[in-house]
Amino acid sequence: MKDLRSLRPALTGAALLALASTVSLAGCGDSGGQDPQRTYPSGAVRLRQNIPTPVGDQRLVASGILDSGKATVTLLEGPGAPAGVRVSEGETAEIGGVSYQILDVDPGSADLDREDLPSGFVVVLPAG
Repeated sequence: MKDLRSLRPALTGAALLALASTVSLAGCGDSGGQDPQRTYPSGAVRLRQNIPTPVGDQRLVASGILDSGKATVTLLEGPGAPAGVRVSEGETAEIGGVSYQILDVDPGSADLDREDLPSGFVVVLPAG
């Protein structure tokens, strides 16, 4: 039977390697296809394609995101649900009785670091 003290340096090295890997990956956050230079006003919410997202008292989901800056935003929960509205970047849209500014419509790209998540998104800002 080996002396456990002889294994200690190997275990310490493995622990340090695991820690270094974790720290280096921490900076690889999901940008969601979003331009890191682009900023949005406070209160803006990014709706990732096909993932229901709470926005105030509503739950919205973005789908059918096109390169032309158009998408469908569907109200899943809230007054008037379900209801889908075709939106365009730059317009104001009424969804379930709430006005939203459509700040960004991005179909995403295939070169993201998180291939397991949809890369397209719509950024909405509740008006008022």
